[in-house]
Amino acid sequence: MIIWFTRHYERILSEDVSHRNCTHCHNNVNYKFIRQRTWYFILVFFIIPIFVFPISTKYRIDCPICHAYYEVGKSDVRQWLKEQKEIEKILKN
Repeated sequence: MIIWFTRHYERILSEDVSHRNCTHCHNNVNYKFIRQRTWYFILVFFIIPIFVFPISTKYRIDCPICHAYYEVGKSDVRQWLKEQKEIEKILKN
């Protein structure tokens, strides 16, 4: 017997992306970066090997109040996280 299914996993990359107005709820909020990966699972019973591999990765920013989200590119995420690390270094000194 073979069973296959997909599953979504989300990981918060940063809590406070930027302070701006949400276009959905019109509140002034700090967005957060989220990475969503979709994994494909294949389970084979009786022999029981498990095959797992990712099939898609999406990045988005979420409003913490109304949970509206906007998809962004991977390069946008890398650039913002790099800028955030530089700001933290300056604030520590």
